[in-house]
Amino acid sequence: MDSDTQLAEAELALAEHNRYNTTLDNSAVWLKFKKLHSFLLISSSIFLTISICIASAMRYFLKIDFFGLEEFVLIGACILYFFGAAQGSFEKSHLHADFMEHFMARKGKLGIFLLFQKTAELLMSYVFIYWGWLMIEWCIEGWPVTPVWHVPFLVPESILAFTFVLMAIYTTAHYVLLVKAIISPPPVPIPTSADDASGDADNSDNSDGTHTDQTPPTDNNRPDGADK
Repeated sequence: MDSDTQLAEAELALAEHNRYNTTLDNSAVWLKFKKLHSFLLISSSIFLTISICIASAMRYFLKIDFFGLEEFVLIGACILYFFGAAQGSFEKSHLHADFMEHFMARKGKLGIFLLFQKTAELLMSYVFIYWGWLMIEWCIEGWPVTPVWHVPFLVPESILAFTFVLMAIYTTAHYVLLVKAIISPPPVPIPTSADDASGDADNSDNSDGTHTDQTPPTDNNRPDGADK
């Protein structure tokens, strides 16, 4: 494969990625969800850090244990992990093997590949909602609680179910934007400044193929008898 072909495939891959790249940061409604994620993630991180520091200080310096602390740590961890997963669905930052995306983009088939990929992701997100509902039903019927502080299992399970709903909403929004990008015509390339400069240089040529010199006359090349 020569360099021109590689350059053409690289430009095609870049155009494909730009065309099918979907974001949710351009709406005030979505930004409110993002602020909610940030607040809960920061708060839960601070809570977990302080809880572990307190438990360590009590155990190694005061020689006492904070019984039942892990029951509250469990709630903070659920908020941190699963709202982090929702944030990943919001900004599409989950880890995935993207070598197939690069390969399909270089072939000009990225839209079709992403359509199959996001369809499977969308279906699984609604399956997770169903599983979350089953967990809530089980918690309501049996009403299990933690052994020390008697915190209902419904609390962490509700966090899981709620984040499953958020992930499904974000996945659906990205899916709709992807479908719109697929069915819409590709954008018309805009000429760059380098193209404009070359076009101006071409326009300076006369119709008979000769080039008009636009250099202003100086004292050395001024015709004889011309006024200075």
